[in-house]
Order: sequence, then C-alpha cells, then structure tokens
Amino acid sequence: MIRMINSRYEQTALAASVDLRCYGLTTPRKDNKVSVHFTDLGDYRHEWNIDDLPWDAATYIPPGSNHSDTLDPKLIDAISSQALPLSKHDVPTARNAALTFLYLYMTLAGDIRPALHFSARSTLPVGAGLGSSASFSSCAASALLLVLKRISVPPRPAPSIPPSGPEDPGHVHVSHQGRRALPTDVAEEINRWAFVAEKVLHGNPSGVDNCVSVFGGALAYTRPGFGRKSGMEAILGFKSLRFLLIDTKVPRNTKALVAGVALKKVNEPEYVGGLLEAIQSISDEAHRILVDTDLPREEQLRGLEVCS
Repeated sequence: MIRMINSRYEQTALAASVDLRCYGLTTPRKDNKVSVHFTDLGDYRHEWNIDDLPWDAATYIPPGSNHSDTLDPKLIDAISSQALPLSKHDVPTARNAALTFLYLYMTLAGDIRPALHFSARSTLPVGAGLGSSASFSSCAASALLLVLKRISVPPRPAPSIPPSGPEDPGHVHVSHQGRRALPTDVAEEINRWAFVAEKVLHGNPSGVDNCVSVFGGALAYTRPGFGRKSGMEAILGFKSLRFLLIDTKVPRNTKALVAGVALKKVNEPEYVGGLLEAIQSISDEAHRILVDTDLPREEQLRGLEVCS
C-alpha cells in the first residue's frame, strides 16, 4: 500500500520487479479476424472481424511518433460501444484487458491490420496488486510491437535439439539476474506503449509499475509538481531480495482505496500529512539501504518493516 499511496502525493515511491511473469503468444490467422484468450480472467475469449472494428474512430500513430499524454476518448467510446458492448456475463477485468488490447492494436496497426490471435496467462495473481496489470500491459505492448515490426530483439543462440545430455533442458534459458535484458531503445519503446495500456486500464497511473515491469530491477519515483526532485531514478546495483508474498484471495478496488485516501486527506490534512511524512522517512531509509551494496540488505529492510 505504501507504493500505491505515496506515489500519488509528494512522497517517494520505491518499486522493484518480482520474479513472476506474464506470458503472451501471438499466432497468425488467415480469416481476417483478430482474437484474444485470457486464461486467468475467467478463460475469456473473443474475436472480431477486422473490417468491422470502428476504424473511423482510430488515429494511427506511425513509428517514431509518441502517443499524446491523454487517451483518445472517441476511440475508447467506439470500442466500448461497438466492439465490446456491455453484457451481464462479462468479467470486468477481462473486458478491460480486451479493451486495452484493441486500443493498442487499432492505434498501432494503421493500414497493416494483421489477422492474429493473442493469448496471455500470468503467474501473478490477477487483480491482487503486485503490478499484475502492468505486466499484462507490457506483455500486450511487446507482442503487438513485435508483430508490427516496430521493434526487434537480438537473436538468441539456437537450443540443443535433441538435448545434448541429461542436464540440458533442450531449450535456451537466459538469466540476467535483475539486470536489463533488452536493448535500451527497445525497452523504452515498449514502456511508452505499456504506459498507454496502463492508462486504458487505470485512468491515471503513475507509470511506476510499467517501468519496473519492462526494465526490471528497482527504482525510486517522485511524482512531479510537489517541490521535491521529481522523476524516476534507477537503484543501481539492485539484483534480488527475498520477500514472502501471500495471496489473501481478498479482492480489492484500488481506485476506491486511493479515492478514500484523497478524501481523508481533505478532511484530516494534518493526520494524513503526518502519515505521508512517515512514509517518506521509510522510503528514504529503504533507498539508502538498497543503494549501499556493502550493507546486509535483507536484515536492514526487516528492521524497517518492524519500525513501520
């Protein structure tokens, strides 16, 4: 909750990637349709005739150009009303994911409009926080940018087929131990479009989750406009720390939680202001621990947890 609340005010948020993944797969179709399958969202499936999508509402953004700071409300409304009309059987999270995918597809495709199927599954508990939506946003953006040849990744060495021995898994596995695995320009392009996807999903995201999801590692973020030095700062030297994560199976509405904090801040400014300053102190100390490679980080951070 510290990350979710304080990144929306003047306090510094710390965020780090977790060793859980969202997997996406695109496969070509030959019937002039585009389709999605989200295994973890109620096994949601949907397909559309490409020519029937509301292209007259879409504004193509060519390679080398950036999406505007705000979403295109005309396209959002057109997709929602024409391609994804509301149904009582809808799983809201699945519908939002489909809306996000179509928004990216229609903004990026232009006249190319490839027929394809996109499926996604995640080892992150969907809707349980931890940046699960950002991992989906990054995954969907990466898939479409690759299909539309806006990005390319360096080729990997060929796997051993058949395996050369009992210890050979027969496929290529690359571990980067928390370091960046993608070329910077590729990661930055993915991140820009993952942020657009996050806006479709959440309205006014901070950008922290998608940055961590794309770049990995850890970073500190301060939202601009509050007097402190703003922006994102990579926490260099960060590789890994062990955390115990528990899925409580209790659903949450992050928008409602954040709105509740904002209302309490208006009604009780001194009380909430004191809490936010305490959060800033914790963030400052955690930042100091993470950037100092000589400290026993896990022990130091456990001490912070007790103090908080």
